[in-house]
Amino acid sequence: MREVAGEAAILVDPRDPTAIARGITSALGPRREELVEAGRARAASRTWNDVAAEMLDVYDRASARARDSLG
Repeated sequence: MREVAGEAAILVDPRDPTAIARGITSALGPRREELVEAGRARAASRTWNDVAAEMLDVYDRASARARDSLG
């Protein structure tokens, strides 16, 4: 999830096998060390409470959109 990973991940369309393959290839290729460093830095600056609060916010926004679309 973009909210959790930030710039420390390669985000792809989970319904597109070609995009997934490209993402894996990219993660194992030249960007590998960059992603490892970014992931470690991101993990060191985060707590479980931060992540939980952000996830609750994502769910709240999704729920509000669903309610709004129902009228």
